[in-house]
Amino acid sequence: MGLCEISSLNYGLGVPTVEGERDERDQPMTTSSAATSPLDQQGAAPPPPARPPLNGLATLALAYGVIAVAAGLLPAVREITGSLAVPAIALAATGLANARRLGGAGTRQAAIGLATGIAGLALSLAAHLAA
Repeated sequence: MGLCEISSLNYGLGVPTVEGERDERDQPMTTSSAATSPLDQQGAAPPPPARPPLNGLATLALAYGVIAVAAGLLPAVREITGSLAVPAIALAATGLANARRLGGAGTRQAAIGLATGIAGLALSLAAHLAA
């Protein structure tokens, strides 16, 4: 084939390479092991980053409080859900206690859940007394 022989197809892509030529892909990868290795100097992997604590009761109180306000405003929702205001208030109080124990995680959610629970209870009582 002319002046040079084709030795092989380059990585199965159909690109011929000339014998004696070296492609940069043929070179072994040389990188700094400190930059790419996840191991620390002792040879152990570093611990994963700590996740912040979760306060599920505060989240549940917020959800129940929002539904309680919707139930206080809309009679159709009230017939489906009943009164979720009392559980929202109880969950919010427990969520606030857990927030103190967890270092403040979920304090805002529990406080909003308490406020919406109280508002939902007031709306439900007003709607019940008006009917």
